[in-house]
Formats: sequence, C-alpha cells, structure tokens
Amino acid sequence: MSESISTAVPAPSKTPAIVGLVFAIAFWGTQFPIAQHVLQSVDQYYFALIRYGIGVWLFVLTLYLREGTRAFRLDGKGAMLLWHGVCGFTAFGLLVFWGLYFTTPAHASIIMASQPMLTALWMWFVQGRRPPPATLACIAVAFAGLILIITRGDIDSALKGGSLIGDALALAGAICWVIYTLGQARFPGWSPFRYTTLANLAGTLGIVVIVLPLTWAGVAHVPTSEALIAQGPALLYVSIFPLYVSIMLFGIAVARIGALNTLLAGNGVPLIVFGIEAARGHLPTAMEWLGAALVIGALAANNLLARRAM
Repeated sequence: MSESISTAVPAPSKTPAIVGLVFAIAFWGTQFPIAQHVLQSVDQYYFALIRYGIGVWLFVLTLYLREGTRAFRLDGKGAMLLWHGVCGFTAFGLLVFWGLYFTTPAHASIIMASQPMLTALWMWFVQGRRPPPATLACIAVAFAGLILIITRGDIDSALKGGSLIGDALALAGAICWVIYTLGQARFPGWSPFRYTTLANLAGTLGIVVIVLPLTWAGVAHVPTSEALIAQGPALLYVSIFPLYVSIMLFGIAVARIGALNTLLAGNGVPLIVFGIEAARGHLPTAMEWLGAALVIGALAANNLLARRAM
C-alpha cells in the first residue's frame, strides 16, 4: 500500500494579521487627540488638505504597483465615484475634524464607533432592509449610550451649547462615511483598494475645490511656516499612519481573521482614546463612561449575535 503525500498548502498564520490589527487600532486611537492638538494652530480646512494631500499619493502609488494603470480607469462610473469620494473623504475629512473644535476626542471616537449601527439604519431607510429585532435592540442601547455621552446626563445644558455642535458635526461625518462604505457595492469587479484609492483621490480634489475659494474669501487660512514646522511631525503621522497604514492593516485583518472579528476588535479604539484623555487629565464624567460602556457593549453584542446567525 503506497503512502499518500499531502500537497495541501498550509493556511497562512493569523498572527501577523492580528498584530497588524492591534497597530491599526492604536493608530486610530491616537488620531483624534493628536488632530485636536494640531487644530489649535492649523485650521480644519488646511488640516484636511494637508492630511489627504499627503496620504492620497501613498494610495495612488500602492494601487499602481498592485494593479497597474488599468486600475485608474473609471469605467463610466466617474459621477458615482465622485459622489462617494466626496462623502467619504471631502465631507468626512472636513466635518469630523471641524467637530473637534467643539467636542472631545473621546466623543468623536465613540460616534465613529457607532458606524455599524448607523449602517443598519441607513440600509433600512434607503433600501427598506429592516434590521432583525436583536439588532434594533442593540441600536437602541447604543444610541441611549450616545445620548449619555453627548449630554453628560444634562440635556438642558447640552442644548445650550457645549459639545453638542461638535458631536453633531462628527455624527454627520460618520453618516457620510457610511454612505461611502456602502458605495463599494456599486463597483462590482473593482478591488476594495481600487475603490478606496480612486474615491480618496476624488475626495481630495473635492477638498481642494472647497479650500481654495474659502482661502480667497478669508475663511480658510494658510498655516504659517512656524505652525507647519511645529506641527510637521504630527501632520505626517495623521497623514500616514491612521489614514494609510491602518487601512492597509485593516484590510489584511479582514482577509485573514474575518470581518466580524476585525470589527469587534475595532471597538477598542474608543477605549484607547478614553485612556489617552484620562492620561492628559481630561477625565470623562461618570455619565460619559456609562455611555461609552453602553455603546461598546451594544456593538460587541450585535457583532456576536451576527456571528451566531451565520
């Protein structure tokens, strides 16, 4: 009896993907505190222009090396790509970081973390795909948590100002990112990286179209050379690591350990932000901690329920 020889190729190790995901979460977790510091000397318009202006070329170069010049063809989908690029990069990039003038990095990170719930609601509103009862329950808990975070348990004070404006801007930016994310389904045959790169390119051009007239009108202000030198390392960091490196690492993690596992791990981003804020002496209130626990708990529960339903 002859001995059979296995020629099966061993599955690639998940460890590098998990390590990469940890770094991606850490980069995203440091993004908002660092950005808030930069925004003290660079206005949000030029912050977005510099950030995406640097990051987009890393995407373009990588796409060229991976897929060649054919990947830059629009295939008659230029208008659709422009819409999703403007939502995902122009609007998101301007609104969320504008919101940091009025709110805290902890609030912004929690609002960004609620995007899976916002996605379910958006698909219900636009496509009529009603979420299952368990998901609706998780959405209700998550939004109760968001209300606690935004109002700090005092609705009257929140309505008079405070962080409400910034939270609303961050929420609008999060919705724009949901629109961009769901837009990928409208580009069958395109790799996720091709969609991300071309949408990023369109969105960056959109920022240019907005910032230049605002500069001429005196609304946007070109940063001084002193500000650029002082904030140069931070600008390079937020342009490269949270924007480019994290997206690459996130994509690898999705391919190796699955989307549900990756999204569940992504709930750690707000925890990093809350920890950084606490270390800086900006201790969240008890209501903010409770709200964060409700949001993260609801997101994790919904993820686990989706896993069991598969």
